[in-house]
Amino acid sequence: MTSTKPKVTGKPEKIRDSNKPIRSDEEDFALHAMHQWEEERPDLDFSHQSIVLRLIRLGLYARRENGIIFQRELKVRGEDVRVLFALRRAGAPFRLRPTDLFKSLLIPSATMTRQLDRLVKAKLVSRILDPNDKRSALVELTPRGLKLSDAAMETIRKHSRVSTAVQHLGRKDKEQLEGLLSRLIASVEKDGPLE
Repeated sequence: MTSTKPKVTGKPEKIRDSNKPIRSDEEDFALHAMHQWEEERPDLDFSHQSIVLRLIRLGLYARRENGIIFQRELKVRGEDVRVLFALRRAGAPFRLRPTDLFKSLLIPSATMTRQLDRLVKAKLVSRILDPNDKRSALVELTPRGLKLSDAAMETIRKHSRVSTAVQHLGRKDKEQLEGLLSRLIASVEKDGPLE
């Protein structure tokens, strides 16, 4: 019986609607990893996995780059800025329940507690009683946290290679990528958040 799985090749190919070639196997981590897996496990179809590897690599790159930029430019940790961004996006009065924060940021509650403690100490957020439920607390951006959040957004838009690369995509490519990523995320999240 012949296999119908597509063979990943190391030859540069043209990206649809673009004149830039795909990088060769030696330059493309995902392509290189696919060749390694095909050699080690020829019985399995890894054709879709190169997409997953590229998404993981891009996400890790963006997270690491953002962390470096925020630390260098603003003297704050990348993971702390993510919390500030979540509160900023919530709109005035820029407050959320800790549960909403850790669920939206996909981090464990213990990690969120440590981050909030650090942010409270830095006077970037404050904990307040929930006016609707005195047994619960809310996390709120302080004026200093709001200012830092806005500065961080401007900084990342100016210095991020990932943001710059996305900005340089054509309108059709951005729309197609946005649609595909939205469908992938919806499919992954249809059964609820990770526990």
